[in-house]
Amino acid sequence: MKKTNVVEFTEAWTPGGVESYIINIAKNIDKDRFSIIIWPTQVYADLYDEDLKKLGIELYSPVRVEAFLNPIKRTINGIRLFKKTVVGMECDVIHIHAANGIAWIYARMAKRSGIKKVVFHAHASCLGNKKRALKQIIHSILVNMPGNNADVLLACSDKAANFLYPPKMHNRIQYVNCLIDVERFRFAPQIRDEMRGKWRIKDSQVVFLNVGRLQNQKNHIFLLYLFKEISSVIDSKLFIIGEGDEIESITNTISELNLENEVVMIDKSRTIENFMNMADVFLLPSFHEGNPLVTAEAQASGLPCYISDRVTKQAKILEQSKFIGIEDAKESAKIVIDDYNNGSWNYDRIECNDIVKRSGYDKKCQIRDLETIYEV
Repeated sequence: MKKTNVVEFTEAWTPGGVESYIINIAKNIDKDRFSIIIWPTQVYADLYDEDLKKLGIELYSPVRVEAFLNPIKRTINGIRLFKKTVVGMECDVIHIHAANGIAWIYARMAKRSGIKKVVFHAHASCLGNKKRALKQIIHSILVNMPGNNADVLLACSDKAANFLYPPKMHNRIQYVNCLIDVERFRFAPQIRDEMRGKWRIKDSQVVFLNVGRLQNQKNHIFLLYLFKEISSVIDSKLFIIGEGDEIESITNTISELNLENEVVMIDKSRTIENFMNMADVFLLPSFHEGNPLVTAEAQASGLPCYISDRVTKQAKILEQSKFIGIEDAKESAKIVIDDYNNGSWNYDRIECNDIVKRSGYDKKCQIRDLETIYEV
């Protein structure tokens, strides 16, 4: 039986949720029926290199990122490369993982090249909180001109759908959850003990965790002010795992707040589940998210999550997880401290894994749906 060739396309390959999602597709899809090609126009990270090696996958036609740091040049080059290459590709299905309206240009080129099925997937809910007037104008024009350039419309949340699809297309949208290996994140007391011993965490200390790219979107400066308020009351440590261009401002703020002994920075880890076992609470004060995969993973590990109230309500899976404001660190810290004092975190973390699985986040359920979507 001839395999269906599927291209997973993303503009930038970073250590983020979309990339983890694509890796999980490649790991779990029926390899007798589908062949996966991963195509980013720019490569920023090597975090998933070992996964790619095990899967026997090479990133398709990457461009050296150093030559295109300017976002306008980077986008123009990506479009030029895509147009030049897509026509000659042996591709039956292209799954476009979209972060902004520019992705509709790729969808249009893919459709015109004769690819049998174009799948457009909305992952983001905002361009960012920095002033990007030109990008906003271009985005607004493009999201209102998609036409029939995609055969399947996917969205990870209501906010992502509203951001990347005009209202007239909303009746065609299929909502899909994050694809995660739920069992991988099941709470393991033995690993918790080993990790806390390795990092010399006292039994009385509460470990807070944040995982994500060190970019403005993730709001790490507020995270540190929030933790400063919490740690003034609760004996605690904060682990921040990620890499990105905000590292200098983050480390400077840690110094300014005298948190050098309380905050641990780790640039990357292939065993995030071990840190989730070690942790007690997960913090995600992002300015915006589509539907963060990392909070689904954290809740699968039984961690109560305190999530920015600007993030989709679909991010909350466990009853113990809450949304907090990101304007007033003292006010938000009080919510966390009150829950600590009330014993709200005293529950069976192992059972949480089954709750997340029943909520439709497990890889088996999501892969079956994607395999159906990919059929041509």
